[in-house]
Amino acid sequence: MTRALGALLLAGLAACGSKSSAGNPACKETADHALSVITSAPPDPSLPPAVLAYMNEASKIGARVMETRCVADHWSDAAITCLKAAQSQGDLKACDQHLTSTQRDAVKRDSQDAMKKLAKPKL
Repeated sequence: MTRALGALLLAGLAACGSKSSAGNPACKETADHALSVITSAPPDPSLPPAVLAYMNEASKIGARVMETRCVADHWSDAAITCLKAAQSQGDLKACDQHLTSTQRDAVKRDSQDAMKKLAKPKL
């Protein structure tokens, strides 16, 4: 899977909000790990610098909002453990099964809102 798809995957697993991770430090660790999995994929060298910058910013936003949603929705230990153990983007996606449909809906809704606020790259 390409890094671009990974950035979108992370954003899809994430959600927007302003709560801190003080209630569950594992949520920050989980989001940081997911970001490292996504960004470990080498970028496509044929992509313009503006697109690469956009992907990097989308990944960071995804990690921040993932952390927020994890705290706000009280993600299960199973979901957190799964995400922290992920070694690939496919592993991250497979962890969706540990979220409730309500949690997945919140992730989708809030991540879409967050991505709307990110300026599209100018080519």
